[in-house]
Amino acid sequence: TQSTGELLRKADEDREQLEREVAEVKQKSEDERRLLEEEGRLAMERRKEESDKLINSLREEVGTLKTRLEYQDNEHSDTLAKMKQEFEERYQRLQRSISSNHNVDMYKRKLAAQKLEHTREMERLKQQMSRNMY
Repeated sequence: TQSTGELLRKADEDREQLEREVAEVKQKSEDERRLLEEEGRLAMERRKEESDKLINSLREEVGTLKTRLEYQDNEHSDTLAKMKQEFEERYQRLQRSISSNHNVDMYKRKLAAQKLEHTREMERLKQQMSRNMY
């Protein structure tokens, strides 16, 4: 059988071996943690760079679209101004035409009233003549 001293020495060796293994596992765990942190940091930087590129690309696209919209808006404003001018010119011609037609209508009514007056006068004269003949 082994002596107590040998058992204690063996227990000390086993304990030291376990402490070394625990220290190695802790070190490996710490190294892996650092490595994962570094990989995570690098992945975050890559994502940030990609999102910055995307944001800049979108900003450029928005700028291009704004410029295009401003150009189209100016074109539409010009078109609307021309349409408004044409409408106003047509409206003025229509107003002159209506006014002219109104004047013609008034003249026709005046002529019709004069004709009616002359017809009545002729009838009255005919009746007067026919009375004078008898």
